[in-house]
Amino acid sequence: MVDANPHGSESVTNRDDSSAAISATPASETESLALQLADEMGACWRRGERPCAEEFLTRFPRLRQQPQAAVRLVYEEICLREDFGEQMSADEFVRRFPQWRDEIQVLLECHQLVQPARAAHMPEVGETLGPLQLLAELGRGALGRVFLAEEPQLAGRLVVVKVTPNDGREHLLLSRLQHTHIVPLLFIYDDEERHIRAFGMPYLGGATLADVLSRLNERRSQPRKGSDLLAALDMIKPPHAAQIPSSGPVRRFIGCRSYVETICWMGACLADALEHVHQRGLVHLDLKPSNVLVAPDGQPMLLDFHLAREPITRGESVAGNFGGTPDYMSPEQQQVLAAVRNGRRAPTAVDIRSDVYALGKILREALEGKVNGTQRMERAEANTGELFQLKPEISVGLSDIVQKCLAREPMDRYASAAEVAADLRCHLQAMPLIGAGNRSMQERWSKWRRRQPFSLAMIALVVVIAITAVGFGRYSWVHVGQQVQRAENDLAEGRRQLDDGDYVAATRVLQDGLEAARSAVGHAELKLQLAAELQKANQLQLADRLHALAEQLRMAHGFEELTDEQQRQLGRYCRTTWETRDALLAACSAPADPAVAETMKLDLLDVGILWADLRARQSDDDQSRRDALRILEQAESFSSPSLVLYLERERYAEALGLTAEASEARQRASQLAAQGTLTAWDQLALGRARLRDHELEVAAEHFELAADLEPQNFWSHFYQSVCAFRLGRHDAALQALRICTALAPQRPECFYNRALVELAQRDHAAARLSLQRALERNPRYQPALDLLARLPAGR
Repeated sequence: MVDANPHGSESVTNRDDSSAAISATPASETESLALQLADEMGACWRRGERPCAEEFLTRFPRLRQQPQAAVRLVYEEICLREDFGEQMSADEFVRRFPQWRDEIQVLLECHQLVQPARAAHMPEVGETLGPLQLLAELGRGALGRVFLAEEPQLAGRLVVVKVTPNDGREHLLLSRLQHTHIVPLLFIYDDEERHIRAFGMPYLGGATLADVLSRLNERRSQPRKGSDLLAALDMIKPPHAAQIPSSGPVRRFIGCRSYVETICWMGACLADALEHVHQRGLVHLDLKPSNVLVAPDGQPMLLDFHLAREPITRGESVAGNFGGTPDYMSPEQQQVLAAVRNGRRAPTAVDIRSDVYALGKILREALEGKVNGTQRMERAEANTGELFQLKPEISVGLSDIVQKCLAREPMDRYASAAEVAADLRCHLQAMPLIGAGNRSMQERWSKWRRRQPFSLAMIALVVVIAITAVGFGRYSWVHVGQQVQRAENDLAEGRRQLDDGDYVAATRVLQDGLEAARSAVGHAELKLQLAAELQKANQLQLADRLHALAEQLRMAHGFEELTDEQQRQLGRYCRTTWETRDALLAACSAPADPAVAETMKLDLLDVGILWADLRARQSDDDQSRRDALRILEQAESFSSPSLVLYLERERYAEALGLTAEASEARQRASQLAAQGTLTAWDQLALGRARLRDHELEVAAEHFELAADLEPQNFWSHFYQSVCAFRLGRHDAALQALRICTALAPQRPECFYNRALVELAQRDHAAARLSLQRALERNPRYQPALDLLARLPAGR
């Protein structure tokens, strides 16, 4: 059986969907013995043992002379395998018992007749499936189909929809995975009448690594470059005239790299994705080029988790789907698959190193060149050949990385995908390999020269200085070495502190390291690295402070009232931050991390909108409204056209009697609303405005739309709980707060708000427990301390 994969080869699985049982009536002593043995077999299976029919036939040879009694035992094994999720195909039972072929086939036909009909009814192109309009079919398999679809309710957003019978668990596995290089799960939709399940993923183009390698094989340009891979990617036309952006920093990166460097980078990205999967207790088990999506901007993304499962231990009885693609299965995975087909327990373990093996096969195929037909059969026998001997552009070190992934024994491979990623990046950065041997002295020398381009000149200079002034030269050399060592230590320490989120300390250490490096002659690469990390630390420090203020304002917006002191304190923070917005925007314009820059812009925009509202609430007079209007105009100067900004400007302009300005803002807001392209942030900001104006029902609708667009956004669920609480919908408020707690388990505000809801329900014991949990997160959280003190004793 194969899974519906629009791009790849078939994945062999071991599964049968039989589910009913029929009984036989004992007509002789032999048949009575067969019934007793069938009961014994069932008891063994329930104890965790897995005896096969052959074991009982060996103990009682006379049963082989009575086909009806013998087949009764075989049928008992069929039913037990079905009950325990270890189905075996009819052909496999016939192969094991060829002397009773006819009896077994008749028995299985009867078995199929009495099982309940649950055939999945697949949709066709042009049909509507829930909120989706199916535009084109991307692929199909024995179990399902993959479609390109659009969501009319979301401005015709294109999505990829995989439709399968509704008894699978792939969607449950995908929901645990959130990684840059894994195609994410957007939604699921169950149609009980058709017995199907559809789960949607973002449409990121239809090209797989297998397609790209096939196109490259047609071009046959040597030596290949990264731009050749992009050209092959561009040759693959999207279905149904679907277009998505095909530009960005990744394409620029690939375009100026060699083909080998590009494949190494892609391999490191996929290894990072696999490490993410493995850390969540899963093994992919079907990694292959056709299961690697290559987005139009060149990003590789892992997909198709229909065979993913927990690692298998030796001696385990394997239940459910198990299989893989033969060309990419590790030796131990093939052994276990053969054992499962024969009804035996796993003879060996299958863990994350099986995925490492498959990644090695992908790397070898991509580096060596995709082959097919008879060439594939010939090359399969030559898998042990050294890559650097076949391709002169492949180094010995890279060849060793691939060979270690492909080691026959799991213990000889990399122990994790993270180690593969580390060595691939070491190779790209001309650093010594960590997990594989650095056996080529020539390659080690070449890498050292790339890392230290000025070292030879420096040595020559030192020699000249030593000849003219031995003492001074010795002192200078020692001083330079100490400064370089200090700079390198500061660089390593600064990176560690950045990873720990201690941006202030990282900034200080990296600044010291850069000053030390500047006092040393040469070492340009070290200085560049320190400068880049310092820029990143400064940006992250600014972003962290800005985000903290934005979060504080968002949380304050959820409370009915703020004290005068709280308003004054927030106002001081907002004014100080707003006055430094030019520096914040400068950090965004040349970012060390584009994602951080985008978050900073949204946080700064939120600070402007929320501070304008706070300023207007501080004093209900015209001066406060003019200040709020000026803040919004300043926010508009650095942001894209925003419906929320226009609506807020209209509100304050009308309050000030500025009719023309209010009319202009209203017109622009109407134009943006007519486009229907509101983001999750837009919906959140609109909901906050309605919440401020006590339009709770409308605000709740906006927050619900924001949650649909971005389910992982904490604030959409938090504001939903606020609306529900104020509307007296306490159960809905608690449900929203439970989601908030799951998304941000360390925030005391979630438990504090839960206590408010529980007090409204007069559940004082639950409220007290929630307040204690809030104080466990922050022992100084004053609202929880105040409310806990007001609770009646003993309640």
